[in-house]
Amino acid sequence: MSMDLMQDYFFFIIKVIPPILIVAFAMNYYRNTRVRDMRGLAASLGLPFSLKGPEIGELRSTGLRLFNRGTSNYTENFFTYPISNGVPARIFDYRFTQGRATCNISVALIELKRQIPQFTLRPEYLPDKLAALVGVDL
Repeated sequence: MSMDLMQDYFFFIIKVIPPILIVAFAMNYYRNTRVRDMRGLAASLGLPFSLKGPEIGELRSTGLRLFNRGTSNYTENFFTYPISNGVPARIFDYRFTQGRATCNISVALIELKRQIPQFTLRPEYLPDKLAALVGVDL
């Protein structure tokens, strides 16, 4: 085996494989921590917990745009929390891939019997905070 080929193998083994293993370990650690946290929350509320969440087809039938975004849609870490008058909140983690990014979102899905006004829920950014200083709501 030539010296150049040995150096290439050495480079691959020492420089490429460890970062891949570290990323894989971190992703697995995060997922296990999330499962433990959601399972603990459900247990503290005295509610049953399931690793598998609602079916994607059922979620898409709600008409919410969130459930039609991206590909590789998946739900997990599911439990149901009774709010009031027997109305359940279905709480779960929703994951989908958009482009190269994987998006993880915690969802509380509540089916109401009456209409509510249309609204947008989004994070508040710096322009929102500056506008609020002068009394404007963006």
